[in-house]
Amino acid sequence: MKKTSKAILVAVVVVMIVSVSMALVACNGGIEYTKYEASISAIVSMGPAGDVEMGEGLVKNAYAYEKDGQQYLTVVFDKSEITIMKIPCTTFVDDSDGAKIGLYDSEGNLTTDGVVFSYSTGDDYVIVGSEPVFYVKSATFPISGEIKEEYKIAVYVNSTARGMQFSEDTNYKAVLKINLESAETVKNMDGIGSYTKSELLAEVLATEYTKYGAELDAKITMGPMGTADFGGPLLSGVYSYEVSGKKYLTIVFAKNQISILTSKVNAFVDGGEDAVTGYYNGDKLVTNGLLLTYSYGTDYAENSDGDNVYYLKSMTFEIDSVSAEYALSIYVNSSSRGAQFGEKYSATLKLDLSDTQKVDSISSLLGVREQGKVQ
Repeated sequence: MKKTSKAILVAVVVVMIVSVSMALVACNGGIEYTKYEASISAIVSMGPAGDVEMGEGLVKNAYAYEKDGQQYLTVVFDKSEITIMKIPCTTFVDDSDGAKIGLYDSEGNLTTDGVVFSYSTGDDYVIVGSEPVFYVKSATFPISGEIKEEYKIAVYVNSTARGMQFSEDTNYKAVLKINLESAETVKNMDGIGSYTKSELLAEVLATEYTKYGAELDAKITMGPMGTADFGGPLLSGVYSYEVSGKKYLTIVFAKNQISILTSKVNAFVDGGEDAVTGYYNGDKLVTNGLLLTYSYGTDYAENSDGDNVYYLKSMTFEIDSVSAEYALSIYVNSSSRGAQFGEKYSATLKLDLSDTQKVDSISSLLGVREQGKVQ
């Protein structure tokens, strides 16, 4: 069985994904798509227990189209339910941990270069063991010539019971079947997922969150000029939740205006390479095991070097119980200047434990798992 990535918090990437997908293959842009009924045959022999069709229900349909002189075939996948040795299982296409996914050409050569994947998002995941997993929603293959009725395909079919690599160089073969008689012309492809695979985190599994009244005390005294508040306006909210017996605290940040001396500047929490981000456990600074998300799309800020950057949207870490105060290490940047808080300057998160409210989700408040670069 393949290992899957550790789960603690989900990143919502739909806006960024739409823009990426438009740049790739999913938007119309004057392209006409030919839609086909399609299926995969991927049979595994279980000895005396008989054969199991691992491909059953995995393919929704397929689309053929031409773009910039190149022919493409997009196969849209879905998770499916089958029975393996009398055990009900959920199956899905998985591309993690070195899985091979590609089409074989007429000469038997496997092509994996240039294959573009999209992935399930939000609550569309599969629980494997105790971990939720995003699965492959579509694969777009560059092809040559006319669409064929059958393609030999390399594909990794994972499940809640076991996983299996199908390819021509293993004992298990898979065939993609296209029903050419079902062809119809459409303007768009349906069922495409996110073109960025997000690392699944435990927020996916949480069903209730507690929001606290909170403030972020991060001030710098500037002598006779007074005190500058770098923290207060940058705190958006603080939430706790529990998953599988473990408790987590999520701090959500926002970009905002702050006052430095006599000037108003746009400030944000910077998660860049030079920033030291973490929290203090007693006197010990903890920077490992944090789950950070970042802004994306058009939500960026100008730093003190005059560059537009994506900023830190949230920080999540495991806790034993919710405390009234947390000492943080954060870098507050702005269009004017930046400052590292933690040692020389203190940053204290203060929670009002009597001021709470229950919320169903915080996904819309979070960013993406990887910090991108503003184009």
